[in-house]
Amino acid sequence: MPLFLSERGDGLLRPSVGRDPLGLQPIWTTRARDLIPHLTAQSNRLEGFQVLLTIFGLWPAFQGHIKDDTHKQLKNFYLLVEQAVARSAFSINKGWPLPGQRRLKGGSDELVISLNRDYHLAYGQLASGTWGLYRGAAERAGLLNLQTLQVAEPVERAIAELPLLQPNIRKSLSQA
Repeated sequence: MPLFLSERGDGLLRPSVGRDPLGLQPIWTTRARDLIPHLTAQSNRLEGFQVLLTIFGLWPAFQGHIKDDTHKQLKNFYLLVEQAVARSAFSINKGWPLPGQRRLKGGSDELVISLNRDYHLAYGQLASGTWGLYRGAAERAGLLNLQTLQVAEPVERAIAELPLLQPNIRKSLSQA
């Protein structure tokens, strides 16, 4: 395998944390922050933002059917959908790169989705799952509007314009 060397890029250099024998982690971290400026040590995977924004994108379709406290119901909705996504991904891909993988590996193969804490992805799923780790970073990055509890308008427009999005999903996103 050929080795390519380039000039030193001072804008790419950051202090390394942990084992990184080739010194590539600071470069990848900086490039990732160009895409999502608010990546942190806790919110370091793009899949976390994808799960968060997908669940918040689905929320308006369900929100109209709820008469109780909207914020509490959003949390319950988020818990259930995150479990469904994680358990499905783990079942299909035999892995889950986000918080909760230890419980998924140690549990049964059943696709149980419940508000019962015994089935949560983590002992404090809201605090240590994608809700707790990615929500603040997504808001600071302008991807999520926590005042309206919805995906930020520019992101919503970009999602609605995706060519592979099914017409009925595109229609419901544009009406929400």
